[in-house]
Amino acid sequence: MSDILLYVEIGEDDAGKHMKKAAAEIATAGRAMADASGGRLVALVPGTVDQAAEKLGRFGVDHVLTVDADGYDAYGLARHTAAVEAAVAAVSPKAVLFAASVVGKELGAYAAGKLGYGHAADVVSVALDADTVVVTKPRYAGKAFAEVAVGTPAVVSVRPNAVPVEEHAREAGTEVLDVPAVTPRIRLKDRQAAAEAQIELTEADVIVSGGRGIGDPDNWHLVLDLAGALGAAH
Repeated sequence: MSDILLYVEIGEDDAGKHMKKAAAEIATAGRAMADASGGRLVALVPGTVDQAAEKLGRFGVDHVLTVDADGYDAYGLARHTAAVEAAVAAVSPKAVLFAASVVGKELGAYAAGKLGYGHAADVVSVALDADTVVVTKPRYAGKAFAEVAVGTPAVVSVRPNAVPVEEHAREAGTEVLDVPAVTPRIRLKDRQAAAEAQIELTEADVIVSGGRGIGDPDNWHLVLDLAGALGAAH
């Protein structure tokens, strides 16, 4: 048990499906942990993304597990939990890393409970010290930080934009993961796209915000106009 496993979250925009920016961040953290344990960095990609192995290999991933089955491109708790469990059975990781997004926090906590693993959520740093995962968690809205030790194996969700991305290029192998069939109790019947495409805050390089300084609610369009001109989130 020396490998580190990542859950790679997939997004979608006008250009198609893509791995979210946080995938590179948790891969950076995972690469350091895999080096410390002498194991591999393995990524689970539960959906269809072009050149997944090539893209993840840039950030130090050694091996990519894909799921070649219907129903995995869109997030669903039951199916994606089954994929995580199958990946854990195949890899026997010391730690499983998620992005601390809406999806990652739900799936990570649920998977940790089903697996019987220790769990640390929304951390801003994570490292491996022998058989202990050491994380830093913000307290009191970031006014203080706590260092927490979690025994392995552990599930950890890492706050987006907390880990600076580093490239550790290598050629990642690919394997199709066999996931048992699951019948979800909740079915997604329809998805409605937003009337106007917006950049997610956790995906943005630039964020424009406004407050009382704009003087009047009718001036809010100034924030929107600036965000549009900069290609920024708001």
